[in-house]
Amino acid sequence: MDSGIERRRWLGVEFRHLAALAAIAEEGTFRAAADRLGYVQSAVSQQIAVLERVLDARLIDRSRGSQSVALTDAGAVLLDHFEEILAKLAVAWADVEAIDGGRAGVVRLGLAPGVESHVVPGVLPRLARDTEISVCVTECADEDAYAALADGRIDAALVSAPLHDGPLVDHRLIEDPLVLLVQADAPLARRGTPPSLTEIGAIALIGRRGSSDADPAFRELAARGIEPRIVYESDDDATVHALVASGVGAAIVPALSVDWDDDAIAAVPLDDVLAPRVLSLVWHGERRLTAALETFCEATIEVCRELQRELDERLGRGPEAVIACSA
Repeated sequence: MDSGIERRRWLGVEFRHLAALAAIAEEGTFRAAADRLGYVQSAVSQQIAVLERVLDARLIDRSRGSQSVALTDAGAVLLDHFEEILAKLAVAWADVEAIDGGRAGVVRLGLAPGVESHVVPGVLPRLARDTEISVCVTECADEDAYAALADGRIDAALVSAPLHDGPLVDHRLIEDPLVLLVQADAPLARRGTPPSLTEIGAIALIGRRGSSDADPAFRELAARGIEPRIVYESDDDATVHALVASGVGAAIVPALSVDWDDDAIAAVPLDDVLAPRVLSLVWHGERRLTAALETFCEATIEVCRELQRELDERLGRGPEAVIACSA
């Protein structure tokens, strides 16, 4: 028989018809099954009749002279499938509840270069422990992230550039001070006071290729007419640390990217000299936040709150302090 015709025949079957079959199998009589389901006996008989008509098979063995009934082989097979359907429905119910409760789903996240390694490692384990939310990451510059949010290609973004006027909204996550990474035994590390912008412009610097995390520093230098002396560019934090430790140059980096266990370098706070980088979580204000996105945002905000506390403790000695990274 044509599969389309078969499917149309099954459209007449309702969940209550299968429930009636299961009740009869468990209770042994039509009357007891009706009492259990809250129906009259004739209603149960009609429901079984529908099933038998659709399948063109006898499902109940009605022995003469006895009120007790039993399932035929066909009825037993159908009941087995019904049990599988119930199990699938239970899983579906749990999945829907998880999505509505923000414990499952997909979040499409845009990340500026240099942000992923500092924030995401704290967020994903928390989501994996408490939810089934998956995060699909697209690395993109801040302006590209804003464009992707505007046309719906991503759901949220972690950025460090200021927002333009428009439908996007942001939540300030971390105020990340800029520091000057130098060799641990360099004069600037021993001096105890931060360098001036003029001094920064005179020293060899490791630049950040394609990353916006040190942009405030270079914008300020440009505004003062100071052209920094860039001797090498890298966006890889480990490479930057290694180059500084080897004496190739110093580097202006956000405190969040500093390897505080590296005793070959020191971080000179620049609070009085340069404005901090500000990380924000951005989404489209005119679109409804899914429950999964709300859960992701809550986890990200909490992780960043902890990171901010750690940074404040690291840099809590004031702008005149020079912090050895092994401290």
